Amino acid sequence: MNSNASTGFLERLGGGVIAVAKLCIIGGLASIVIVAMAARLSDPAKESLYWLQRGIVSVAILTLLWIFIRHPRHSDRPEGLTQPLALSVVLTLAALATGFWPGVFAALVTPLLVLGAWLTGRSSHA
Repeated sequence: MNSNASTGFLERLGGGVIAVAKLCIIGGLASIVIVAMAARLSDPAKESLYWLQRGIVSVAILTLLWIFIRHPRHSDRPEGLTQPLALSVVLTLAALATGFWPGVFAALVTPLLVLGAWLTGRSSHA
């Protein structure tokens, strides 16, 4: 695959940090397919794929949290970044697919921080 094709794909996702945030959500949700495939395997293989899926979800959650830490205030974020950060709540479903409770609770942190930052920014403008 050439550089222009990959650049075009990332640009369609918003480019830069916005594309990374959207890829985290897409990848995290797509990892549910791994759980569906694992259901047909023996127990040791199933557990291995479950841990692979949990790793994918964990990396997505931590990356989104890192992005929020780098852009905590709504006014300082690149345009279009707030939506994927807030939508990261859907990663709770991906974590719940394997009963990965630390991931379920961790997936709620970034959207709650986004909400808190939005409320703080709104109250400071009032």
